[in-house]
Amino acid sequence: METKEAKNHWVIWFTIVLALMLTVLPLPDLLDLGRPQWVALVLIYWVLAVPGHIGMVSSLIVGLLVDVLLGTVLGVHGLAFCVQTY
Repeated sequence: METKEAKNHWVIWFTIVLALMLTVLPLPDLLDLGRPQWVALVLIYWVLAVPGHIGMVSSLIVGLLVDVLLGTVLGVHGLAFCVQTY
């Protein structure tokens, strides 16, 4: 039987995966200028809502995933998300 805490982890990671998908969603050039940083917004929300579940290590891992998805230098988003989380 799953506990309430275990269900919360799935909700957190589901929203992060959804934000990752929204980050790589192709948009026209005009709309791409106003694209929000979905992953950063989701991380900020979860760090403020449940600081015991999402922290520096989670932010670093998610940042590395964003770097791999976007093809940027490895660690750029990881460092930015860690600073944001701190």
